Amino acid sequence: MQKLLDKNHIGTVVLAYNRPSHLKRLLISLQRSNIHKISLYLDKPTDQLSNVNQKEILRQIKAAVWLKCNVIKLKKHSGVSKSVKFALDNEFRIYDKIIFLEDDCIPFKFFFQYMINCLNKFENNNKIRTVCGYQLPFLNKRRKIVKNIFIKRFIPWGWATWKDRWVEYNESLMNIKKTIYKSKKKIYLPKEINNYLKNKRLLNNSEDVWSINWACLHYLTNSLCVYPNVSLIRNIGFDGSGVHCLFSSSFTVNNYEKYIRRVNISNKFLENKVNEKKFENYMLKNFSKTILKPNKINSKKKTAWHQ
Repeated sequence: MQKLLDKNHIGTVVLAYNRPSHLKRLLISLQRSNIHKISLYLDKPTDQLSNVNQKEILRQIKAAVWLKCNVIKLKKHSGVSKSVKFALDNEFRIYDKIIFLEDDCIPFKFFFQYMINCLNKFENNNKIRTVCGYQLPFLNKRRKIVKNIFIKRFIPWGWATWKDRWVEYNESLMNIKKTIYKSKKKIYLPKEINNYLKNKRLLNNSEDVWSINWACLHYLTNSLCVYPNVSLIRNIGFDGSGVHCLFSSSFTVNNYEKYIRRVNISNKFLENKVNEKKFENYMLKNFSKTILKPNKINSKKKTAWHQ
């Protein structure tokens, strides 16, 4: 699998901070998937516990003799939003396509094959902005073949994009809001996204959330995410360990990889309005729990990130 990544000039980026137990599971998954080269980005720790946990993370990386890992330590604490942007901006100096994983996103068997196929298939199609590897529980069903579906709403758990798409990322949600509202074109926004554009803490960057900005760009530019019809990622971060999210089982998915036989990616745009609306309603009901942790909890437990 690594040979395919190298051949197609695709980089694999992992973002971690202070959860060595999560990263350990991710490393096991990478080895199982024959991924032998990654770039690991570590934000500078702000407390002693995070410092100790990062030392354990570095020990794990050193012990993974099968892995060629370029470790990049940020010189000052940046938070998740700036860390994501820095990592992608930096890696796109080297690669044309990037697969991005946070330390709590555990790939299943066919994740990298799906990512490679989609990144190559849609490389010259600007209608596709993102490749997403996760799938919501109500659409995550037992399949023999991994196929693709197109949905606008972005989910940031195991995803990929291209250099020419990422260059349009805007750090300011306020500026994105102004651009959307001033546009002469009629831009459809689901209720969930409209709610975020009314949230003052998100608009002034107090919540340190980056993924809503990227999600909005899909609606602003009328572009799409390409998703698998079965989840190829398990997010293990809903255990309450992250800065943003409380414990939740709303996004827990079953692993059906033993039933899957192959990946078959089609470039046909088969839009399913029923699934799109169900997708939007599910995100409206559940996604805010993963990015908007109560302030009183945030102030007591800023020990890890998740979004």
